[in-house]
Amino acid sequence: MRKSLLLSTFLIIGLMAFGQSATRLWQTSGLTFPHGFHPFEADKSVFFNALHPNKGYQLYQLKGGRLIQVSSFKQKLEKKEEPELIQGAQTSHYAWFNNQLYFFAAGKGVKSGLYSYSFGKPKLIYNCTSMSNGYLQGKTLSTQVRVAAGDSFQLHHIIIDNYLKVRRYKLDQINICSDLVISNGKNYGVIDGVLGEVVVSEQSVDFYAVSNGDYSLNHIQSLRAIKSGLVFIGYEDGTPHVSALDRNGKILDYDYPGNRIGNQLHCEPSNDESALGAYFVLHNDDATTLMEIKIGKKPRLIEDLSEGMDITGSTLLKKQMVLSIANGFESNLYQINGASLVKQEIRYIDHPNYVTQLNGTLAYVAKENNHAYLFASNPLLPPKVESSTFSIFNFWQKGREVGMVNAKSQNKRGRLRYRIISGNDGDVFKIDASTGVIRIDNARNLRKNKSGSYKVRVQVSEKNKGSSIATVSFTVNEGRPFNHSNLRETLMFFPDFSKANTLTTTKLPDGETVLVYDIKFKMVDLLFVENNAIKLPSYPPGLYILNVRNKENLYQKIELQ
Repeated sequence: MRKSLLLSTFLIIGLMAFGQSATRLWQTSGLTFPHGFHPFEADKSVFFNALHPNKGYQLYQLKGGRLIQVSSFKQKLEKKEEPELIQGAQTSHYAWFNNQLYFFAAGKGVKSGLYSYSFGKPKLIYNCTSMSNGYLQGKTLSTQVRVAAGDSFQLHHIIIDNYLKVRRYKLDQINICSDLVISNGKNYGVIDGVLGEVVVSEQSVDFYAVSNGDYSLNHIQSLRAIKSGLVFIGYEDGTPHVSALDRNGKILDYDYPGNRIGNQLHCEPSNDESALGAYFVLHNDDATTLMEIKIGKKPRLIEDLSEGMDITGSTLLKKQMVLSIANGFESNLYQINGASLVKQEIRYIDHPNYVTQLNGTLAYVAKENNHAYLFASNPLLPPKVESSTFSIFNFWQKGREVGMVNAKSQNKRGRLRYRIISGNDGDVFKIDASTGVIRIDNARNLRKNKSGSYKVRVQVSEKNKGSSIATVSFTVNEGRPFNHSNLRETLMFFPDFSKANTLTTTKLPDGETVLVYDIKFKMVDLLFVENNAIKLPSYPPGLYILNVRNKENLYQKIELQ
């Protein structure tokens, strides 16, 4: 039965320097979230479970400005009973398949089982007492369930096709195969804490434990499919591991002795082919940190968090992850941008939590005057940045361009500002605040560099939208000594007067390396031939030597006025 509840919206106030105001999505329905707001995004809408003061727990859909009651569970709360008891339908295990919502429902006076929802009406698909916390989805939808059978129970693997036809297999195992997920065309799940491949044939459903060398993790949980593989959490003798299974079946383990890993891994969507990884929180006695893992790469630290923080929700917005992170005292919304965490500044409310998105806007639970409501706000999208690496030489002079920060506004007519915030030891570099172009500023300190590298962090800001951090790495190469042997003045460079400081040649192919020295044979630059020409940067007036190393030390003297 579909019912609409009155929505009461507030006018969204424009973006201000200190963030923006949120819109309360309703205030008269009286819905609350005793067990948290755990939304599911599908069909350009958000599905969630909430407690109604007169109808108990119900499943709702927020779509197109309307709040729709999905479930038809009409249980009423008795005055003598505690509202915290499961009354109505507590729903979970959501999946979107064949333009329908699938979910598990259980509660007082409710037939527990797997339901489908479409055209305003829920339908019981398979009666069961519990089910796996995952689905295998392709041309069919499948999961595993526990079914009551007299005084005992049975386990079934069920497969649902596009016509809602259900095919079942009885399973000869003690526990349900949970954490079902598809990665690289294979089905995976966990039984009794062991990771394995689920193989479904016409006759049976088989489980093959994953074996890989010294692999001996147990208590596997939180399987997630990301680009090129599978990631999960496991334990070995009490030590937590974050592990990855690549497309070749190789398992990479990263152990964290003395640490504790947060509730679960987060990635959105599970089979997205972007370069995003999975995110988790690492706890120890000294610090709480947000980490990212990708296939084939060691987990990297994103940012330190307040003590006890954990991820409570996630969504993918314009190919960037937005997380809600909370502990017992505070909660906020953050956006992962590059190698940094950017806070979503929202005014007049507090404790935003359980983030999801609704048609490109953020939706979340927050408190207003100490009462929890569902809010929405336009995301404050900071500039999107990329980290980059450049190779430079220690003999380059002041003013020489050495790189540029790759950044892009995610808003219309956005104006970006650039500032170096760390890593610029000796003030070697200077960045153009408007363009992001980086140049040599202190050539003397560059020549003194002994480490052979720099890692410069650049803050890219946009007014009213926030800032992001880009990491720009420089590898410093030593100048090459000049070889005096067998010098022959046989190069034919001549000026191209149509292009400033450009010399052309008919003897050297494109890509040829040209070394530049001063008259004392001190290296000045390294250039390349392009379109039968080389372009000289701005050098002080004087006599210079152009040398081609792999052409029998051919060289030519030129004089710059």
